[in-house]
Amino acid sequence: MPSKLEKQGDYWTFRYRENGIQKRKTIGEAFISKKEAERLQVEFLHNQHSSDKNKVSNISLAAFLNEYLSYAQTNKRPSTYNKDVYTKNNILNLIKKQNLKDITAQDIETYKTQRTREIQSISVNRELETIKAMFNIAVKWKYLKESPAKYVKPIKQAKRAPRYLSKEEIETLLNVASGKYKDMITIALYTGFRIGEVYNLQWQDVDFIKNLISVAPKHNWTPKDYEFRSIPMNASLKEYLLKLRPETAKETDYIISHDQSMNTLLVAYRKLFKKANIEDVTFHTLRHTFASHLVIGGKSLYTVSQLLGHSKIDTTMIYAHLSKEHLKNSVDDLNF
Repeated sequence: MPSKLEKQGDYWTFRYRENGIQKRKTIGEAFISKKEAERLQVEFLHNQHSSDKNKVSNISLAAFLNEYLSYAQTNKRPSTYNKDVYTKNNILNLIKKQNLKDITAQDIETYKTQRTREIQSISVNRELETIKAMFNIAVKWKYLKESPAKYVKPIKQAKRAPRYLSKEEIETLLNVASGKYKDMITIALYTGFRIGEVYNLQWQDVDFIKNLISVAPKHNWTPKDYEFRSIPMNASLKEYLLKLRPETAKETDYIISHDQSMNTLLVAYRKLFKKANIEDVTFHTLRHTFASHLVIGGKSLYTVSQLLGHSKIDTTMIYAHLSKEHLKNSVDDLNF
């Protein structure tokens, strides 16, 4: 609702909202009557409402998606923006309606069904999350009154414990790997860092005095949720990194050479896991391995949550089943 008319100097003013942002409108001169000022206020708000209705009616799906991508490029991480671009292309290929306002929940359900035939359901759900974010912005910008994705549910996933490597599999993998591939695996196993976090480590992120290793934003890369975190570095990792560091290394040098892109590295790791005859794994499995062995070793889920950088301990609960035997043993000694 707009605020009441007020006199400011020689003018009548009032506050109103546009796209969720509060603005102040000046109308007429102060010497006009309040009744005339109220008439001009009603006329302004009517025209604004008509403009919003026209805005909702006319924008095309393609035009909105291009606007959204401009917003995403400014406000999101590059990797997330690239996913938005990918999803936008899929939307335009599979939803043939011209205008944004004509998109229905059924269109998105059809999209979901079609994509399920092409990719894994977990990937479809990620695309649905992106689509929901897009349409929520359309509502915020008043292109739509309600999101057609509001009632579209994700595909149900069978819950299963995260895959992690046994100590025997770790030994096999490290024997097969070499060079920077082995370096990245070793760092991930001792830190639980994601592949992007390992790839973007610089020597300035390693404190050999305090025995800390950190995830920190760089000028062309930001970690998930823009977080900065440091975790303890144990003696094994410290020794490994001291041997790895060249004598001429600068603080801003990357620990892992950037002569290959992240996508190229992911392909190389798939081949490496296959060569090691280790199935159902990705580089992210190393993060699960770090967490799982900590829990098996008796570390609390809260501690593991802090080391992984989880904002909610609920995320860490996927490892809870590994601590059940430890929990059982912890109460065996009670004797009141």
